[in-house]
This record gives sequence, structure tokens and C-alpha cells, in this order.
Amino acid sequence: GSLDRIDTLYNEGVRLFQLTYNYQNRLGTGCNDPSEGGLSTFGRAAVDRINDLGGVVDLSHCGKRTTLDAIAYSDEPVAVTHATCQGVAHHYRGKSDAELAALADADGYLGIVALPWFIAPGVEDPTLDVFVEHLAYASDALGVDRVGIGTDFYPADVRFPDELLSYY
Repeated sequence: GSLDRIDTLYNEGVRLFQLTYNYQNRLGTGCNDPSEGGLSTFGRAAVDRINDLGGVVDLSHCGKRTTLDAIAYSDEPVAVTHATCQGVAHHYRGKSDAELAALADADGYLGIVALPWFIAPGVEDPTLDVFVEHLAYASDALGVDRVGIGTDFYPADVRFPDELLSYY
């Protein structure tokens, strides 16, 4: 509830700031919230403070309206560090073509999350091909220099595609 907390986190070394998790908060609407709200007035103030400090606004868990609002509002490029492309497979954490286009126009960054149930919802054992399809789709939208791999987390009971693991 206080912009001073952004300063505290920044002073402790945090440089990447997610505006929301999956649901509505004081900053904006999350990607899994039924509301179609966007970036709040307090959210705009938070984006301003993050920009002023030199931090990066992360929209990975933001809903569509919040994502588009924050991209348009931010004075600096934003990032979606771990999401997917809805044009490849629909998942609530995916970003639409409109969001990808806005991100591209604002020199933003997109990290494709490597979690199987995000890149291929409903597919029991997705292959590396579907992950590469997300990377190619994102690269077509943003350019190869604005796309990367966003691993998110690796729970012990989930396996990445064997082809991806064999590269390590």
C-alpha cells in the first residue's frame, strides 16, 4: 500500500517488479481474475516509481487490460519475463497478439515459460517442438533480440520435455 516499499526493495537489490500475481490487487488486475480491470491510479504511481529508480516493470501475471495499460503508460520498456503466446496455445498466463504487438512497439521483452502445462495445456507430454513454436511465434512478433526463455519454477513432480533437458 506504500510506494516507499518499492524503494525498500530496490535498495535491497530488487530490479524486477511484478505488478500483480494472478488476481486483482491495488496495482491492477491479474491474469486469472474474472475482472477486466486495468492498471489502477496507484499502479500508475508504482510504474512511475519503478521507472524513476531504474527498475523493470514485469507484466507476466497481469491481465490483458493491465498489461496493455502498463505498456502504454510506462516511460521505459517493460518485460513479460515468463508467459506464453496465446496464438500458439490458449492459457490464462499467455499473452494475446494485441499484447505482443504493444510489447514490440514499446521495445519490451518476452520470456517464454518452459512449463509443460502452460505451453501445451491438456497435452500430457509435450515435446520440445511446442516450446520452440512459442519461441518462434514470439520472435516473429517482437524480434529475436526481444525474446528469451523464462523458466519460472521447477516443481519436483513436473518434467520438462526430455529434448530440452538433454541440452544441459
